[in-house]
Amino acid sequence: MSHADESHEGTRRDFLYYATGGAGVVAAAAAIWPLADQMNPSEDVQALSSIRLDVSG
Repeated sequence: MSHADESHEGTRRDFLYYATGGAGVVAAAAAIWPLADQMNPSEDVQALSSIRLDVSG
């Protein structure tokens, strides 16, 4: 059994590691985004939270 193209296998393996890691990052972000987005206040709460400031003097 010859291992002549072993350097080619190393680059393929590295690509698979990076592709799997990238897919994992995208999947984690897709799972975390809705959880973080639900912590934002709703539109009616934002509308009631306006601050009025009289700067006329």
